[in-house]
Amino acid sequence: MNLTGRFYDLDQGEAITDFVSRNDGNEIAFDLTHSDGYRYTVALKRHDGTLFKGSATTQPAGDVAELSCRVYEDPDEKITLIVGSGWRYPGSTHNYRWQVELQAD
Repeated sequence: MNLTGRFYDLDQGEAITDFVSRNDGNEIAFDLTHSDGYRYTVALKRHDGTLFKGSATTQPAGDVAELSCRVYEDPDEKITLIVGSGWRYPGSTHNYRWQVELQAD
């Protein structure tokens, strides 16, 4: 099997706050304050298996981006990894890749 791909260096991470998982893990929401000066509220719902879709709303501007991602959980290590394949704003052709790593205390 021949595979190709890209490596994305995410550099410094942004702190995730107010993380909530509802409906047996089928809904995820969290806030983050980004180095671009905006605060984002992210809301995701399971679409199919590990595929989640949702939105990110900027504060105070109120811009809404459409999101798509895969959510992987390792219950033994208590780690959740969210690998974002889509972060798109209406009217823009640019797509941002993103990633979130969560670890239980």
